[in-house]
Amino acid sequence: LRLLDLATYDLQDADTEEEFNQLSILIAQYFNCPLALITVVDKDRQWFKGKTGTTETGNTRDLSFCSHTILLNEVLVVEDATKDERFFDNPFVAGDFNIRFYAGAPIVSTDGYILGTVCIYDMKPKKISNKKKNALILFSKQVTRLLELRKKNMLLRKRAEDMIKLKSEILARYISNQEDNMKTIAFNLHEDYAQG
Repeated sequence: LRLLDLATYDLQDADTEEEFNQLSILIAQYFNCPLALITVVDKDRQWFKGKTGTTETGNTRDLSFCSHTILLNEVLVVEDATKDERFFDNPFVAGDFNIRFYAGAPIVSTDGYILGTVCIYDMKPKKISNKKKNALILFSKQVTRLLELRKKNMLLRKRAEDMIKLKSEILARYISNQEDNMKTIAFNLHEDYAQG
C-alpha cells in the first residue's frame, strides 16, 4: 500500500527538483551539516529528490540509512554510525564517505504512508537537541505539502489534457457530421436538378 501511494506522486526517477534542492540547502544550513537530502524510498531504491553536498542521484535501499527511518515512523538519530550495529559496516560509514552522523524524519503522505525522508549527514559524530528534532519534523511536513501541491497540479494537468482531447474529439465528430450533411444535401440537390 505504501508503494501504491508513492506511485501516485510520480517521483521515482533520478531527477532532483529545484524547490526540493533549495529546501535541502536551507536544511543543511539550519543544521550546520554538509549533506542534506530529501529522499523517496521505493521497493529497491532510494532517490534523491532534493540534495546538497553530493552529486549522487540515489542508492540501493539496502545501503540506505533512510530505510531504517521509514520503518520506525519517527525521527532517527545516529550520533556515531561507527558505534551503531546497524551501520558500522555500511560502505558509506566504513568507506570513503566517512559518514558518522545521521538524522532523518519520515515524509508522511496525507494518507498516512511514509514516502521517504528529510535527512542530514555529517562526517563527524554529533548530537541534536529535541528542538532540532522537531525542526526536522517541520521540514518533513513542508515537503509533504510540496508533494501534495505537485500531485494536485499533476492531476489538474491530466484533467485539462483529457478535456482538451474530449473537446477535440467532439469537434472532429461535429465537423465530420456537418460534412456528411453537406454531402447529403449536395447529392439531393444534384438529384433534384437532374430530375427537374
